[in-house]
Amino acid sequence: MIKGNFLAGSKRILEDPKKREINYVLLSILLAAILLVLWLYVLKPIQNRYESNLSQYPVQLARIQELNKNIQIFKNSEALRTKMSKPEFMKLKAKLVADGLQFSNLTYENTNPPSINLQINEIEFNQWLKLQEKLRKNNGLFVDQARITKGNSSGVVEVNASLVQSP
Repeated sequence: MIKGNFLAGSKRILEDPKKREINYVLLSILLAAILLVLWLYVLKPIQNRYESNLSQYPVQLARIQELNKNIQIFKNSEALRTKMSKPEFMKLKAKLVADGLQFSNLTYENTNPPSINLQINEIEFNQWLKLQEKLRKNNGLFVDQARITKGNSSGVVEVNASLVQSP
């Protein structure tokens, strides 16, 4: 019943030429408003995001070219840090002992790259982290392998580690 009334009403509107023109104008205005809202709230933000990304490309490209140039320069050159020798290791060992560290074992291996094996029976975990950072910054020594076990008291650990000098 409702469907029949709706179709009958729409036929009457479409039969009258004045009402038909008004309906087409209103439909056109509604369609234009929908397109405007779609442009402003969907397409324009996407366009702005792409434009901002594109504006950053020249800066990013220059940075990548600079990094690539540095890689090409240092690719075949000798390492900036000299390899640790046995006398340098002895100085490092004396300095660490003077700083209060007690090593159960601390040995130097003249391999390529040089490595140090160490064993500390009791060290606070935060001191171990500081020691790693200090060895990395000052001597270019990085932890290759480490076994850390919980000690008897809180925060104290036992460390067995192998440190390798970076090239």
